[in-house]
Amino acid sequence: MVLENNVTLGEEISNNGIKIDLGYHHDKSEYKIFRYNYYNLDTFLKAIVTMPINYEVFSCPSSKMNDCSFSGTESFEEAWNLCRFGWDNGYDKFISKLNILNLKFSQIERLQNQYSCVGYVPNVAKFLCGNPKNIKTKINETVKKAIKINVEISYSAFTEIDAVINRGVCILSLITYLERLGIDCILEFSSTAVCEDEMIEIIVPIKRDKEKLNIKLSYFPLVHPSFLRRLIFRAIEIIPNCNNNWSVGYGYPYKKNDEEIKQMKNTIYISTPSEMGIYGENLNQDFDNFMNYINIKYNLNYLEGEDDKKCQKTYGRKVWE
Repeated sequence: MVLENNVTLGEEISNNGIKIDLGYHHDKSEYKIFRYNYYNLDTFLKAIVTMPINYEVFSCPSSKMNDCSFSGTESFEEAWNLCRFGWDNGYDKFISKLNILNLKFSQIERLQNQYSCVGYVPNVAKFLCGNPKNIKTKINETVKKAIKINVEISYSAFTEIDAVINRGVCILSLITYLERLGIDCILEFSSTAVCEDEMIEIIVPIKRDKEKLNIKLSYFPLVHPSFLRRLIFRAIEIIPNCNNNWSVGYGYPYKKNDEEIKQMKNTIYISTPSEMGIYGENLNQDFDNFMNYINIKYNLNYLEGEDDKKCQKTYGRKVWE
């Protein structure tokens, strides 16, 4: 899988599950943008080991450096395998924290299932018995666009690991809450950096629309520094035609302003732990700060229509108090 080097700015191409957008940043015209939007985590992992490194720019790729103190792994291969096959270190503690937060939503009932002649999941037993109402559907289900949870994975090297873990727990708990309300979620990780007049954005979906959340699959990208410092760095290293100074520090993290965040339709943008007031010392306090940040930014009581009044009563900060 090799990208063509003669793709011009302003062109959008697709390459084996990778949507590549080369153009100019919509309100920062001084930046030439390289946006690589992968179909899913599997596509991302395959791409970064099959596409060639741009050694003309990255003569000493950071993704291959043996610096465990910085990346948390001994090698790129170790990081890739942990992401692909699962990482167990600290996972039980992570799940325990997630269960604590999810208890806050125990009073919210999931949408009830019923069976009809149409729906989305067949019941094999009912089908074999000749019951025409063998397709699972939902009672009072209203059609809503899926909400995208966009997680910025770049954060300061001085950020405490407990803060990163607590942010990950808060993110998955938010998804649990939204889906209990019948709102499907898309979970994606993104990293945006700038270097001189260029911007690189890497987007890796972990959970797509209608997919069930795989907590174990999400764990490594959510909390391990190697996802950024080895795997995302490798995704930068395979980009052709970027300027030579990307090799010096791999650019600077780009912080989206309020106007840019507002333009991300049907999206909740998850910023860095420190920006959201998450410090890793107290899970409940971190979660309160996390939700306060989201409520202030997005006013979660956005649902409209008669069918959504039940959701509106619980779809705000008081649920967590």
